[in-house]
Amino acid sequence: MTITLTMDDTRLSSIHKVEQFTESAASVEFRGTSRREKYAWIESTLTRFRYRLLRKKERSVIKQFIITTMGYSDIQTKRLIGQYLGCGKVLVSAKKKHRFATIYTIGDVTLLAAVDNAHSRRALARRLH
Repeated sequence: MTITLTMDDTRLSSIHKVEQFTESAASVEFRGTSRREKYAWIESTLTRFRYRLLRKKERSVIKQFIITTMGYSDIQTKRLIGQYLGCGKVLVSAKKKHRFATIYTIGDVTLLAAVDNAHSRRALARRLH
């Protein structure tokens, strides 16, 4: 069963409270509605806790809080925090990555097979000579 809730995290005003929340919410799955909204929340959280001024242990608590609530991987969270430390903002990339179609038509499969056969024949001919 899925329930949509709005989280008000303004009462999490200290690192200790954030740490307690993160430990107790480990089994709960959080989702934001859009990447832009998630990134804005991450930026406001880092700003609110003055991430730049925190000690290493406190930084790891905030990082774990972001990982738990946003569902991002450790690497993705590090990248976003690094972006915040670099320019003071967490920005959504404007670049669109090219992605190939995941469903191939019969014509696509035929062309792929023809190309594969041609390359195999050339490689075989090179080995024979």
